[in-house]
Amino acid sequence: MLAMAAPLTPLGGTLPGPAGAIEETVPLRPAGAATATLPTAGPGPTDTAPPPALLAARAAREAFAGSPADPGAPARAAVAAAQAHRAALDAAPRPGADAGGDAGRDAARDAGRPAPSTAGLSGQLALVVELTNVERAAAGCSALRVDPRINAAAQGHSEDMAANGYFSHDSRDGRDFADRMTAAGHPSPGAENIAAGQPDAATVVADWMASPGHRKNILDCSLSTIGVGLAGGYWTQNFGR
Repeated sequence: MLAMAAPLTPLGGTLPGPAGAIEETVPLRPAGAATATLPTAGPGPTDTAPPPALLAARAAREAFAGSPADPGAPARAAVAAAQAHRAALDAAPRPGADAGGDAGRDAARDAGRPAPSTAGLSGQLALVVELTNVERAAAGCSALRVDPRINAAAQGHSEDMAANGYFSHDSRDGRDFADRMTAAGHPSPGAENIAAGQPDAATVVADWMASPGHRKNILDCSLSTIGVGLAGGYWTQNFGR
């Protein structure tokens, strides 16, 4: 379930920015499993109390009926898609490679060299980029390239939100995402998504894709570069043109 954090426009709307749309979201996820309620009234004068085993079986059926079939399936599917995308990148011929280039690619992969689209990032941040590019490929958009200047702007904003306990596209000093990206040296700011509270890359990208405004940013084919930041549970995804 999603809730907009201090929305300035209706759900799914966009906020005007210097060069694109900006959106924000905080996911609220229920905790705990569904529980079954058993009858509390005792048996009547002519009733026969059901055996304890029957009551237990009934409770179990009701509990399972009220629980999601597999709440982790969407996240696992997203990770599987990212892994398939990474495998495709590894298998693709690189410029200048000769017929014997397969061995070199295998050696580079085994050495842990990141895929070209996530160079400069690792772990969950690299996975955000991979999952974002999977979604873009499905929509017919080209893959985004990681830009270290955008990474610096995104990471700085995530750290600032975490350190000062706020959630906004505007920094405490009044700067917006375009100001931060320009200050980091990127000449063409495009858009920004932020989020807070998601435990991993698969979840945050799934939440962004489930929100019309964030989805519009991710699937904007005019964007060409990306940077991602994470600190204290605050995610920032910046895009450039």
